[in-house]
Amino acid sequence: MTAQEAVNVYRMARFGNNDGLKKLLSDPSARDRAGLYDINATDDAGATALIYAARAGYVGVIKQLLAHGASATKEGYGGLAPLHHALIHLREPACHALLEAGADPNQADSGGHTSLHFAAQVGALNVLITLLERGGDAKQQSTNKTTPLHVAAQTGADAIVLRLLEAGADPNQADSGGHTALSIARRMGYSSIVALLEEHQK
Repeated sequence: MTAQEAVNVYRMARFGNNDGLKKLLSDPSARDRAGLYDINATDDAGATALIYAARAGYVGVIKQLLAHGASATKEGYGGLAPLHHALIHLREPACHALLEAGADPNQADSGGHTSLHFAAQVGALNVLITLLERGGDAKQQSTNKTTPLHVAAQTGADAIVLRLLEAGADPNQADSGGHTALSIARRMGYSSIVALLEEHQK
């Protein structure tokens, strides 16, 4: 695959040109030249083609790239994997497609944040449930010892707080600043979350 074709892969993934991408990746002559290009390579912006597709939520493109060897766990800038990008941009179908392809629910970015942290941040309850079902660790801490429960308490997501507690999250776990999910919820004035957390302290 030539350098120009490599650029086209990124562009097609970014703008959802699945037909063009399929034609390019299925071209026998391009396959013969594949040694010149890694489907998992990052561009100058530090993103893979799959990251672009995940950010935009192009499920067809995601599946096309995966079928041609793209890695569901290959990190880009900031240690962010395709699943992280899909979550940050609230691309729920893309999240499920990546998980089906083997994305790791416990893979962390450079700050130690996992997909559960991001799901709690954006309020993606359905994806969070799937992450937990696929082995996501509700107790996993970031580099500053923040857990997904801390994040959910900060954002006021009652249903997510409950799911994390049911999955074993510790309401008494303190982050590096000494803050627990309960102290955060109290500071934010989320009375319903305070009640949930207090109930699970008993």
